[in-house]
This record gives sequence, C-alpha cells and structure tokens, in this order.
Amino acid sequence: GEKAQPAAATADDPPIQIWINNDGRFLRGDRAKVHVRTEDDGYLVVLHADAEGHLRVLFPLDPGADQRIVRDKKYELKGRGGREAFIADDSSGHGTVIAAVSKSPFRVDGFARDGHWDTRALSDQRLRDDQETGLLDLVRQMQPSGEQFVYSVATYVVSEQYARDR
Repeated sequence: GEKAQPAAATADDPPIQIWINNDGRFLRGDRAKVHVRTEDDGYLVVLHADAEGHLRVLFPLDPGADQRIVRDKKYELKGRGGREAFIADDSSGHGTVIAAVSKSPFRVDGFARDGHWDTRALSDQRLRDDQETGLLDLVRQMQPSGEQFVYSVATYVVSEQYARDR
C-alpha cells in the first residue's frame, strides 16, 4: 500500500510524542530505539518498565545530567556508550515507556545515590501489576512543585517468536 509520509508537526500534534521502533514488536534480544519530540521547550524524564517490573531511567542517563530539551526536535534516547535505549530481554510479555515533560526540572534527588539512579528507590511493586500507573506515580513524585507535566506512553511486546512482516 501507500507509504505513510512522516507528518510535519501540526497544531494537532500532542504536547509530547514518543516512538518505539519495530512498532513496538520485538523478538527477545532485539535492540529497542526510542525517540521523543515535544511541542515546547522543557525538561524531560523518560522511564521504562519491563515485563518483570524492573525500572530503568532512559533519560536523563544520570540524575544530575541536564534534562533540558528543545521544542520540535526529535531526540533519540541513547543508552550508555551511545547504544540503543534498551534491549528487549523481557522473558516475554510487554513493557511500557513513559515520557514526561515539564516547564521546570523534575526533582530527582530522592531517586539518586552517589550520582547514579537508585534502582531500589525506583522499584515499585505496582510496576508489575500496572506498569502505566506505577510509572506515572513515579513521575508524580518527581514533579516540580507547583508545575504540571504532560506525558505520553508507549508500550511494546516481546515474543519468543513471531513472523516478521517482510
């Protein structure tokens, strides 16, 4: 059929957009690329929960790193050493990525230890049961005081095997 043209940013675009490659369909071990674009300049936090409920912060890579992003620019979120954002190594099941943007920096100190993200502080039992609610809850805890944030959610599925569309 027709190839969809990438749409130019229009007034109808949501305040924040997030994309996962392969339409979010992965074989185990596939490398996932994540892109984000926002309508306004702001500060960005991106969290990822996998099928087991493990949480990783995709952006910023370190709690002290700059959260600032520029409007209408499509960012690819890179892992350490410029690698892909994450590897779809969930045994199988689905994962969720949430991207949130605010006019002021997110308060991340409560989730940092020795300059790194504190995985214990970020783990939440609810991430296993309801990834989106658990992730949103964490973003709310980082919410700058008196500020609203807007967010977008993308999900992906990992399967041992499926027929890739050629």
